[in-house]
Amino acid sequence: MKIDCNLTLRTSGLIVSTHNKVTDDFKQLLEQVLINGTTYVSQYTYAQFNLPTGYAILLYYQGVVVHMITPSVDSYEDSTLSSDVVIQGMDSSPDQYTVDSLQLWATYQNILLYPIASAQLPSPVTKIGFISVQWEIIVTSNASTVPQNVPPVQIPGGYALPFTNFSTSTFIATLLLVPLQVLQQYPESNFMVYYNALNGVVQPLNGVVAVAIVSTTPPTQTQPVVINPLSAPQLQVVATLTPTQGCALTQLNVSQYYVIAYYGFGNVRVPLVTVLLTGNGTLSKLCVEVLLS
Repeated sequence: MKIDCNLTLRTSGLIVSTHNKVTDDFKQLLEQVLINGTTYVSQYTYAQFNLPTGYAILLYYQGVVVHMITPSVDSYEDSTLSSDVVIQGMDSSPDQYTVDSLQLWATYQNILLYPIASAQLPSPVTKIGFISVQWEIIVTSNASTVPQNVPPVQIPGGYALPFTNFSTSTFIATLLLVPLQVLQQYPESNFMVYYNALNGVVQPLNGVVAVAIVSTTPPTQTQPVVINPLSAPQLQVVATLTPTQGCALTQLNVSQYYVIAYYGFGNVRVPLVTVLLTGNGTLSKLCVEVLLS
Protein backbone atom coordinates (compact mmCIF):
# COMPACT_ATOMS: atom_id res chain seq x y z
CA MET A 1 0.00 0.00 0.00
CA LYS A 2 1.17 3.50 -0.80
CA ILE A 3 0.01 6.77 0.77
CA ASP A 4 0.98 10.08 -0.83
CA CYS A 5 0.36 13.56 0.53
CA ASN A 6 0.51 16.91 -1.25
CA LEU A 7 0.38 20.22 0.62
CA THR A 8 -0.40 23.61 -0.91
CA LEU A 9 -0.11 26.73 1.27
CA ARG A 10 -1.27 30.15 0.07
CA THR A 11 -0.97 33.60 1.49
CA SER A 12 -1.21 36.98 -0.21
CA GLY A 13 0.98 36.90 -3.31
CA LEU A 14 2.60 33.52 -2.47
CA ILE A 15 1.86 29.85 -3.20
CA VAL A 16 4.01 27.06 -1.74
CA SER A 17 3.53 23.40 -2.71
CA THR A 18 5.35 20.42 -1.27
CA HIS A 19 5.11 16.64 -1.47
CA ASN A 20 5.19 14.82 1.86
CA LYS A 21 4.48 11.48 3.51
CA VAL A 22 2.21 10.31 6.29
CA THR A 23 3.72 10.31 9.78
CA ASP A 24 5.41 7.25 11.24
CA ASP A 25 2.70 7.21 13.92
CA PHE A 26 0.00 6.90 11.27
CA LYS A 27 1.90 4.18 9.40
CA GLN A 28 2.29 2.14 12.58
CA LEU A 29 -1.32 2.78 13.56
CA LEU A 30 -2.55 1.54 10.18
CA GLU A 31 -0.27 -1.50 10.28
CA GLN A 32 -1.55 -2.46 13.73
CA VAL A 33 -5.20 -1.93 12.81
CA LEU A 34 -4.81 -4.04 9.65
CA ILE A 35 -3.08 -6.94 11.41
CA ASN A 36 -4.16 -6.90 15.06
CA GLY A 37 -7.14 -4.55 15.13
CA THR A 38 -7.50 -1.69 17.57
CA THR A 39 -6.29 -3.64 20.62
CA TYR A 40 -2.64 -2.61 20.20
CA VAL A 41 -2.89 0.97 18.95
CA SER A 42 -2.90 3.10 22.11
CA GLN A 43 0.77 4.08 21.73
CA TYR A 44 0.06 5.68 18.34
CA THR A 45 -2.90 7.80 19.47
CA TYR A 46 -3.15 10.78 21.79
CA ALA A 47 -6.53 9.78 23.18
CA GLN A 48 -8.57 6.59 23.45
CA PHE A 49 -8.94 5.15 19.95
CA ASN A 50 -11.96 6.40 18.02
CA LEU A 51 -12.74 6.86 14.38
CA PRO A 52 -12.10 10.51 13.45
CA THR A 53 -14.85 13.11 13.34
CA GLY A 54 -12.72 15.98 12.03
CA TYR A 55 -9.25 17.45 11.54
CA ALA A 56 -6.83 20.00 12.92
CA ILE A 57 -3.89 21.61 11.12
CA LEU A 58 -1.14 22.76 13.47
CA LEU A 59 1.15 25.52 12.17
CA TYR A 60 4.65 25.64 13.65
CA TYR A 61 7.56 28.02 13.72
CA GLN A 62 10.85 26.76 15.16
CA GLY A 63 9.06 23.85 16.86
CA VAL A 64 6.38 25.98 18.55
CA VAL A 65 2.69 25.93 17.58
CA VAL A 66 1.77 29.43 16.38
CA HIS A 67 -1.76 28.72 15.15
CA MET A 68 -4.31 25.97 14.58
CA ILE A 69 -6.74 25.74 11.66
CA THR A 70 -9.86 23.55 11.73
CA PRO A 71 -10.25 22.39 8.12
CA SER A 72 -12.95 20.40 6.35
CA VAL A 73 -13.10 17.94 3.47
CA ASP A 74 -13.24 19.72 0.12
CA SER A 75 -13.65 16.57 -2.03
CA TYR A 76 -13.50 12.78 -1.95
CA GLU A 77 -13.33 10.21 -4.73
CA ASP A 78 -12.24 6.59 -5.05
CA SER A 79 -11.73 3.68 -7.43
CA THR A 80 -11.26 -0.05 -6.91
CA LEU A 81 -7.66 0.39 -5.81
CA SER A 82 -7.47 3.92 -4.43
CA SER A 83 -9.10 6.74 -2.51
CA ASP A 84 -8.34 10.46 -2.71
CA VAL A 85 -9.38 13.07 -0.15
CA VAL A 86 -8.69 16.82 -0.28
CA ILE A 87 -8.78 18.71 3.03
CA GLN A 88 -8.85 22.50 3.09
CA GLY A 89 -8.83 25.23 5.72
CA MET A 90 -8.15 28.94 6.04
CA ASP A 91 -7.11 31.45 8.67
CA SER A 92 -8.31 34.99 7.86
CA SER A 93 -8.01 36.27 11.43
CA PRO A 94 -5.92 39.39 12.20
CA ASP A 95 -3.27 37.20 13.89
CA GLN A 96 0.21 37.60 12.43
CA TYR A 97 2.79 34.80 12.49
CA THR A 98 5.44 32.95 10.50
CA VAL A 99 5.22 29.25 9.59
CA ASP A 100 8.00 26.80 8.74
CA SER A 101 6.23 23.44 9.18
CA LEU A 102 2.72 21.99 9.49
CA GLN A 103 1.02 18.89 10.84
CA LEU A 104 -2.37 17.43 9.92
CA TRP A 105 -4.16 15.65 12.79
CA ALA A 106 -7.26 13.51 12.98
CA THR A 107 -9.58 14.66 15.77
CA TYR A 108 -12.49 13.19 17.70
CA GLN A 109 -14.94 15.80 18.94
CA ASN A 110 -12.15 18.42 18.80
CA ILE A 111 -9.68 16.18 20.71
CA LEU A 112 -6.40 15.37 18.96
CA LEU A 113 -6.35 11.66 18.07
CA TYR A 114 -3.30 10.94 15.90
CA PRO A 115 -1.03 12.83 13.48
CA ILE A 116 -1.71 11.93 9.85
CA ALA A 117 0.87 13.91 7.90
CA SER A 118 3.59 16.49 8.40
CA ALA A 119 5.36 18.86 6.03
CA GLN A 120 8.45 21.05 6.21
CA LEU A 121 8.24 24.18 4.05
CA PRO A 122 11.22 25.00 1.79
CA SER A 123 11.52 28.32 3.64
CA PRO A 124 9.49 30.12 6.34
CA VAL A 125 6.26 31.83 5.21
CA THR A 126 4.87 34.92 6.96
CA LYS A 127 1.11 35.31 6.95
CA ILE A 128 -0.07 38.35 4.99
CA GLY A 129 -3.83 38.85 5.36
CA PHE A 130 -4.71 35.14 5.29
CA ILE A 131 -3.23 31.66 5.10
CA SER A 132 -4.98 28.89 3.16
CA VAL A 133 -3.89 25.25 3.50
CA GLN A 134 -4.90 22.40 1.20
CA TRP A 135 -3.80 18.84 1.96
CA GLU A 136 -4.45 16.00 -0.48
CA ILE A 137 -4.03 12.39 0.66
CA ILE A 138 -4.04 9.54 -1.87
CA VAL A 139 -4.21 5.89 -0.77
CA THR A 140 -3.29 3.25 -3.36
CA SER A 141 -3.39 -0.50 -2.79
CA ASN A 142 -1.58 -3.16 -4.73
CA ALA A 143 -3.85 -5.08 -7.12
CA SER A 144 -3.12 -8.33 -5.29
CA THR A 145 -4.88 -6.99 -2.19
CA VAL A 146 -8.23 -6.90 -3.99
CA PRO A 147 -9.81 -10.34 -3.52
CA GLN A 148 -11.38 -11.45 -6.80
CA ASN A 149 -14.38 -13.81 -6.78
CA VAL A 150 -13.64 -15.14 -3.30
CA PRO A 151 -16.11 -17.89 -2.35
CA PRO A 152 -18.19 -17.59 0.86
CA VAL A 153 -16.29 -20.37 2.61
CA GLN A 154 -17.10 -21.44 6.16
CA ILE A 155 -14.60 -19.95 8.61
CA PRO A 156 -14.48 -19.47 12.39
CA GLY A 157 -17.17 -17.00 13.38
CA GLY A 158 -19.51 -17.73 10.47
CA TYR A 159 -19.60 -17.19 6.75
CA ALA A 160 -17.41 -14.52 5.27
CA LEU A 161 -18.81 -11.92 2.92
CA PRO A 162 -17.14 -11.79 -0.52
CA PHE A 163 -16.24 -8.34 -1.84
CA THR A 164 -14.73 -7.34 -5.16
CA ASN A 165 -15.62 -3.66 -5.57
CA PHE A 166 -13.02 -2.18 -3.23
CA SER A 167 -9.77 -3.16 -1.58
CA THR A 168 -10.34 -4.01 2.10
CA SER A 169 -7.03 -2.41 3.05
CA THR A 170 -8.00 0.80 1.22
CA PHE A 171 -11.38 0.73 2.98
CA ILE A 172 -9.69 0.55 6.40
CA ALA A 173 -7.12 3.24 5.57
CA THR A 174 -9.90 5.52 4.33
CA LEU A 175 -11.90 4.84 7.50
CA LEU A 176 -8.93 6.12 9.53
CA LEU A 177 -8.34 9.13 7.26
CA VAL A 178 -11.83 10.48 6.51
CA PRO A 179 -14.69 11.05 8.98
CA LEU A 180 -17.50 8.58 8.37
CA GLN A 181 -20.12 11.34 8.33
CA VAL A 182 -18.22 12.90 5.41
CA LEU A 183 -17.94 9.63 3.49
CA GLN A 184 -21.70 9.16 3.84
CA GLN A 185 -22.11 12.28 1.70
CA TYR A 186 -20.75 10.26 -1.25
CA PRO A 187 -23.35 7.45 -1.49
CA GLU A 188 -22.18 6.25 -4.92
CA SER A 189 -18.56 5.81 -3.86
CA ASN A 190 -16.91 2.40 -3.68
CA PHE A 191 -16.37 3.00 0.01
CA MET A 192 -20.10 3.38 0.69
CA VAL A 193 -21.01 0.35 -1.43
CA TYR A 194 -18.63 -1.65 0.76
CA TYR A 195 -19.90 0.01 3.95
CA ASN A 196 -23.53 -0.73 3.08
CA ALA A 197 -22.66 -4.37 2.35
CA LEU A 198 -21.36 -4.52 5.92
CA ASN A 199 -24.70 -3.06 7.07
CA GLY A 200 -22.71 -0.26 8.66
CA VAL A 201 -20.90 -2.63 11.06
CA VAL A 202 -17.30 -1.39 11.05
CA GLN A 203 -16.44 -1.59 14.74
CA PRO A 204 -14.73 -3.16 16.49
CA LEU A 205 -11.86 -3.45 14.04
CA ASN A 206 -10.52 -6.90 14.94
CA GLY A 207 -7.62 -7.36 12.51
CA VAL A 208 -6.89 -10.64 10.72
CA VAL A 209 -9.21 -13.13 12.43
CA ALA A 210 -9.05 -16.19 10.17
CA VAL A 211 -7.01 -17.75 7.40
CA ALA A 212 -8.67 -20.21 5.00
CA ILE A 213 -6.65 -22.61 2.87
CA VAL A 214 -8.68 -23.57 -0.18
CA SER A 215 -7.75 -26.07 -2.87
CA THR A 216 -9.08 -25.65 -6.39
CA THR A 217 -8.67 -27.16 -9.81
CA PRO A 218 -5.37 -25.76 -11.10
CA PRO A 219 -6.00 -23.07 -13.73
CA THR A 220 -4.31 -23.27 -17.09
CA GLN A 221 -1.55 -20.80 -17.85
CA THR A 222 -3.89 -18.69 -19.95
CA GLN A 223 -6.55 -18.39 -17.26
CA PRO A 224 -6.52 -15.68 -14.59
CA VAL A 225 -5.48 -16.84 -11.15
CA VAL A 226 -8.78 -16.31 -9.34
CA ILE A 227 -11.26 -18.40 -7.43
CA ASN A 228 -14.51 -18.66 -9.35
CA PRO A 229 -17.58 -19.06 -7.10
CA LEU A 230 -19.43 -20.61 -10.06
CA SER A 231 -16.99 -23.51 -9.79
CA ALA A 232 -17.90 -24.22 -6.17
CA PRO A 233 -17.93 -28.05 -6.59
CA GLN A 234 -14.22 -27.80 -7.43
CA LEU A 235 -13.43 -25.94 -4.20
CA GLN A 236 -12.38 -27.64 -1.00
CA VAL A 237 -11.60 -25.89 2.26
CA VAL A 238 -8.50 -27.71 3.48
CA ALA A 239 -8.15 -25.79 6.74
CA THR A 240 -9.34 -22.72 8.59
CA LEU A 241 -6.82 -21.23 10.99
CA THR A 242 -7.12 -18.64 13.75
CA PRO A 243 -3.99 -16.45 13.65
CA THR A 244 -2.24 -14.71 16.53
CA GLN A 245 -0.92 -11.25 15.66
CA GLY A 246 -1.22 -12.04 11.96
CA CYS A 247 0.49 -15.46 12.02
CA ALA A 248 -0.95 -18.97 11.96
CA LEU A 249 0.76 -22.34 12.33
CA THR A 250 -0.09 -25.29 10.11
CA GLN A 251 1.37 -28.46 8.62
CA LEU A 252 0.39 -28.53 4.96
CA ASN A 253 2.01 -30.33 2.07
CA VAL A 254 2.07 -27.62 -0.57
CA SER A 255 1.10 -28.23 -4.17
CA GLN A 256 -1.42 -25.55 -5.21
CA TYR A 257 -3.75 -23.77 -2.83
CA TYR A 258 -5.34 -20.39 -2.32
CA VAL A 259 -4.71 -18.75 1.04
CA ILE A 260 -7.36 -16.22 2.02
CA ALA A 261 -6.80 -13.92 5.02
CA TYR A 262 -10.03 -12.58 6.51
CA TYR A 263 -10.45 -9.29 8.34
CA GLY A 264 -12.95 -8.90 11.17
CA PHE A 265 -15.44 -6.04 11.34
CA GLY A 266 -17.39 -6.86 14.49
CA ASN A 267 -18.78 -10.35 13.80
CA VAL A 268 -18.37 -10.05 10.02
CA ARG A 269 -15.37 -11.54 8.22
CA VAL A 270 -14.23 -9.98 4.95
CA PRO A 271 -11.40 -11.09 2.60
CA LEU A 272 -8.32 -8.93 3.11
CA VAL A 273 -5.92 -10.61 0.70
CA THR A 274 -5.90 -13.73 -1.49
CA VAL A 275 -2.65 -15.44 -2.46
CA LEU A 276 -1.99 -18.42 -4.76
CA LEU A 277 0.40 -20.80 -3.02
CA THR A 278 2.39 -23.23 -5.16
CA GLY A 279 5.42 -25.41 -4.71
CA ASN A 280 6.57 -28.67 -3.15
CA GLY A 281 7.25 -29.15 0.53
CA THR A 282 5.60 -28.62 3.89
CA LEU A 283 4.16 -25.26 4.91
CA SER A 284 4.54 -24.62 8.64
CA LYS A 285 3.71 -20.93 9.17
CA LEU A 286 1.60 -18.26 7.47
CA CYS A 287 1.99 -14.58 8.30
CA VAL A 288 0.18 -11.51 6.98
CA GLU A 289 2.38 -8.43 6.69
CA VAL A 290 1.64 -4.85 5.68
CA LEU A 291 4.07 -2.98 3.45
CA LEU A 292 3.52 0.79 3.49
CA SER A 293 5.39 3.34 1.42
